Amino acid sequence: MDTSQRVFWWGHKTNRGLNLIAWKSLCIDKKEGGLAFRNLEQFNLALLIKLAWRLCTEEGEQWVKLMKAKYSPYGSFLHLQDNPSNTSWIWKGLDSPPTPKDTFREPARIIYVADLFLDNPRRWNEQLIKNLFEDDTVRLILEMHVSQQGNDRLIWEPSRNGQFSQRIKVADWISTWFQSTVDSSSKSDKQAVLKCMLTAWFIWKNRCSKLFQNRDQNILSTSHSINFMLKQCQITTPQRRNNKQVWQLPLQNEVKINMVAAFDYNTKTIGLGLLIRDYTGFCQGIRCKFINGGVDSEQAECLALKESILFARQRNLRNVVLESDNLNVVNAVKNANSSVHWRNQVHVDEIKNLLISFPCFKLNYANRTANNVAHVIAKTARSNRLYLDYFVNFPKNINLAIWEDKQACQSKLCSIAS
Repeated sequence: MDTSQRVFWWGHKTNRGLNLIAWKSLCIDKKEGGLAFRNLEQFNLALLIKLAWRLCTEEGEQWVKLMKAKYSPYGSFLHLQDNPSNTSWIWKGLDSPPTPKDTFREPARIIYVADLFLDNPRRWNEQLIKNLFEDDTVRLILEMHVSQQGNDRLIWEPSRNGQFSQRIKVADWISTWFQSTVDSSSKSDKQAVLKCMLTAWFIWKNRCSKLFQNRDQNILSTSHSINFMLKQCQITTPQRRNNKQVWQLPLQNEVKINMVAAFDYNTKTIGLGLLIRDYTGFCQGIRCKFINGGVDSEQAECLALKESILFARQRNLRNVVLESDNLNVVNAVKNANSSVHWRNQVHVDEIKNLLISFPCFKLNYANRTANNVAHVIAKTARSNRLYLDYFVNFPKNINLAIWEDKQACQSKLCSIAS
């Protein structure tokens, strides 16, 4: 198949001829200077991985039961050490997962992730993990948060929801042709990129029709098709509205906690900012918390929400309204179908369990401009590496942000009243 691809690309009638660039170079990603031709060895590996995933997740299917009875009747496919000699070439292509070091004496007792935990509270068994895996793997494992509840489940790491998928949108695939060459920030740039994408697509389509179906292509018809598609994909720049939102006072019998996480991708550090205010706008307390070793901003927002619940419990608060400006996390906590990354789902589950035991809590989404004070606190916590609670004598920059929030809220109330 690789030979057929090379013959097609270079236009040779046979596999002989002058090839100006090595085939491996053409298979390199466009961002690295290649043409991103499909590497069939890797493609074959992807198909084998798909088969392995289905073997491990579709245990109720008849074909999986048949495979298990023949090849692994007494254990899981994940722990099949050696392939039987009478297997097909497809089965022999299914590699086993990483196994413990050869120097480890009891690999049989390590089956599930739960076997790597210590109890009360549940935490990683660092010494066991160091004995089992190489240093890079140890570091990655110990960076993962350990939930106090839940069961093991199989995760497909590349996907966001943890489920294996080979789906890809054609539009997304074509757009990758131009991602590294054009900075499409303005309307005219976007139109130019779109025109190049559509033109390249139709040229490629016409070439394939000529080579494989021997159909002559009409240039005028192709040009018309490109212009038609351009009109269908017309890009319009939406007009920005001056809809700046301000913080709103809670009801008289409620207190409101605004929370934000400031995450730095370069240093992997997190700053959490929380503040409690009553129906008069009076600040009852703030919390600054610095965390070293984060994963992403979504995880940081989950940690901020979890910390706000714990903060309210410590202050014995009731009728609490929680406000976050991360809509994805808010929806994940409030809805059954979560859209957060599978890596952060454990935090969402812990937040849900905390909220179940405190029915007097409400969780709302707040616009970024209505959550400004919490942002100031979070940035202060991260930049100064603070882990402090303030109930009086707030720092000047935080005091100023609280005062500005209160003034904006009162101005809005006055405008509504008038």
